[in-house]
Amino acid sequence: MKSLLASIFSPIFSSIFSLIFSFPRSLVLSLILILPLTPPLSAQANILYSFLGAPDGSQPYSALIPDHSGGFYGSTEIGGTGPCTYLNRTVGCGTIFHLTPDGHGGWDESILYSFQDGDDGAYPMTPLTIDSSNNLYGTTIPTTQSCPPWCGIVYRLTPQGEFTILHTFSENKDSAFPITGVILDSSGNLYGTTGGFHHGQGTLFELANDGNWTLTNIKRFDGGAKQGGLPEAPLVFDSSGNLYGALVSGGKYGYGGVFQLHFDGQGRTGWQSKFIHWAKDPIDNTQQLLFGSDGTLYARGSTLIFSLKPVDGKWKYHYIHKFKSAAYSFAVDSGGNLYSIAGGLYLSSFDGTKWHTSELNASLGGGGEMRSAIWFDGVIYGTFIVPNSSGAGGVWSYQP
Repeated sequence: MKSLLASIFSPIFSSIFSLIFSFPRSLVLSLILILPLTPPLSAQANILYSFLGAPDGSQPYSALIPDHSGGFYGSTEIGGTGPCTYLNRTVGCGTIFHLTPDGHGGWDESILYSFQDGDDGAYPMTPLTIDSSNNLYGTTIPTTQSCPPWCGIVYRLTPQGEFTILHTFSENKDSAFPITGVILDSSGNLYGTTGGFHHGQGTLFELANDGNWTLTNIKRFDGGAKQGGLPEAPLVFDSSGNLYGALVSGGKYGYGGVFQLHFDGQGRTGWQSKFIHWAKDPIDNTQQLLFGSDGTLYARGSTLIFSLKPVDGKWKYHYIHKFKSAAYSFAVDSGGNLYSIAGGLYLSSFDGTKWHTSELNASLGGGGEMRSAIWFDGVIYGTFIVPNSSGAGGVWSYQP
């Protein structure tokens, strides 16, 4: 398994897959037999659910997504009923799970889908998105499959567990490795990015909700000074329907940057793109974007968080904080405060003059590592992993 994964994760994708797989050794370690032991959180946080390992889920890397009834959907890297093995032990190929309140202050968990390492792929670690009917949309990328011809998929999963492949990537026609998941616009169209693989430096695509899920490559990146390359951050929309994403190569300084796409016409040619920020250093490589309620765009690099605020038609850069360890995720509350995961949970707040960052007493014990955070209804919810044989990870919450 290790040599196989290493052959897939070529050096050109090392920065991209740092978002999805954190570090290659994390995947290998997480494939070790998982025991149903989960480290406790501090008194200021709560464990909502502890995974048990296959056939339950195990090692939830990606962020949760709220359903429309007070619960959450999410994915686990391994676990489930799939046939994936490590050291001759079945560990599962990953799951999509659903957490719902049990009405007594606890939570019930159910596995909505178990990946089988076939046409559906395996090891789901890209973000999920949800529509108004609780249908989930996501992507998987090649791990054991040969690319081409199988270079990843976009799928839909209904609340009843019906799994449908909306598009299969084949590289030559439509690029490969849909590494950042997909997002929905108001018409039900899907947007995402690919990593390129053998040819090119990635694409930004649309899957039109036209009955056939027709794919259009809106933009192809070439890695050059003007276009940049290797889109790493999941896309986001602003309140006007403009798309934003981030690249980790090329551009003005060679480290990519943050771009905006504005639609002012029809079809692929109707999208106009421009960079709103050039990365000047590898730690500035943006891996996550979030909009605040006031229109400020917040960004997370490998160890850095910063903001971009529209002022008089331009985007003004504000440095927020540089962490001593890798930053894996962050969330923004309704007041513009940031909660970041970087070896612990950190709060960054603005006093009107400058930003202040401090660590909160909400870290995991027993070897657990926080990996994601979202802000929902006044509470922070997140996932954590255990990168060894002492647990399967779980879901936590923190009340500021």
